[in-house]
Amino acid sequence: MVKPVSQSLGGFRVVFDDDRAVASAGLVLPVTLGRRLGLDAALDASVSGRDRRGDPNGSAKAMTLISSLLAGGEFISDVGMLHAGATRRVLGGDLMSSSRCGEWLRCLSNTDVSGLSLANNALLEAGWSRHLGPEITDPAVLIIDVDGTHIDTFGVAKEGTRKRSYEGRYGYTPLVCAEASTGQVIAGQLRTSNAAPARDAGSFLADTFTQLRAITGPAKPVVLRADSGFYTKDVVDTCRRHNIRFSITMRLFPPIRRRIETIDNTEWALTETAPNRQVHIAEIAYAMKGRSDSTPPVQCRLIVKRTTTSKDTGAAQTRLFDLVDYHAFITDQPGDAAGLAERHRQHAVIEATIRDLKHGMALNHMPSGSYLANAGWLQLNIIAYNLALLTTRTITNQTLRLKTIRHRYLTIPGRITTTARTTTLHLPTNWPWEHHYKTALNTLAA
Repeated sequence: MVKPVSQSLGGFRVVFDDDRAVASAGLVLPVTLGRRLGLDAALDASVSGRDRRGDPNGSAKAMTLISSLLAGGEFISDVGMLHAGATRRVLGGDLMSSSRCGEWLRCLSNTDVSGLSLANNALLEAGWSRHLGPEITDPAVLIIDVDGTHIDTFGVAKEGTRKRSYEGRYGYTPLVCAEASTGQVIAGQLRTSNAAPARDAGSFLADTFTQLRAITGPAKPVVLRADSGFYTKDVVDTCRRHNIRFSITMRLFPPIRRRIETIDNTEWALTETAPNRQVHIAEIAYAMKGRSDSTPPVQCRLIVKRTTTSKDTGAAQTRLFDLVDYHAFITDQPGDAAGLAERHRQHAVIEATIRDLKHGMALNHMPSGSYLANAGWLQLNIIAYNLALLTTRTITNQTLRLKTIRHRYLTIPGRITTTARTTTLHLPTNWPWEHHYKTALNTLAA
């Protein structure tokens, strides 16, 4: 038997000899919630995931990686933390080694990657039906945001990164679609490094809308918000086919800018006044045309926000002219133009979701040279992220960032004891968020 190695540090010893200690004991919350919402069954039904040894245990390997991601693991090898002490007993189920998980990830097919997306959809459907997401039965509008991001890679060894992006960078450019009020990610798709913002956006949104409508039903009012990279006829036509309203930023091409500048000054409505600055809103009818005449133009509203900054700012050196800035977007929503402009401005919330996926989860790097393995890694990050947010909704309706969720509720040290056939997970006394934790436990028990 190998004796534990100890080291004396300033009056106390450090010994790795406790087989009842639990690393990240708070994982009991999201893992239990995932099982209650049928995540294991969804993974079994949609992901075969056979590795080179012919083992089809795809759900166990996926849940092992998801648990590692929830605990802050950034690499496949970080799965080893889950095997420390008595952590396995807290998580339950089968825990796989990092080598088996990596081998399984590299054996994923296109069907398996799509299956992971369907499992995420099943998780959201189960969570939203239990009031852990937006209220889909409420007549209010459900707002979803779509955006792209860039994940840097170094060198060209990874599949799909051999060409530089338009910014001259190697990497991947995934698309992400998220629900606005909760930040929960509806769908994501990995793309190669040289993909333009709107490339594949139509097909991606068509699949996303189909999955979303399976949860909300066809009658729920939904609005898609997007920036100017998604200003294409294909995106707009996809929205109309699925009964989704749109709010898309428009690039100020010279003809558009000239048309905006012809708006009569009496048509601009003052909405905001600040020292040396005024904001006006105006709208005009607009017909969006495609590159061909195969489909008729889409009739919509062009809403423009005009921000005017006075040259007399009180500074020592005044401006030579009044600064006028325009921000325009198209929409087919009814309602007041000023209110729609404010709603469109809040599209920026998706940047916080993308930041959490990249720096709160492990999406800031890709672990494999295989494109499909990296596509599966994206889907696993999305599932883990949604599972963390759904867990938080069992405690509070407040939107929390992933670092806060992990610090307060997931990475809690613990210890397991067994007495009279009862297993007890001991957590630290005076934990500042103990009452939140008990609320989540009561919700899970119900």
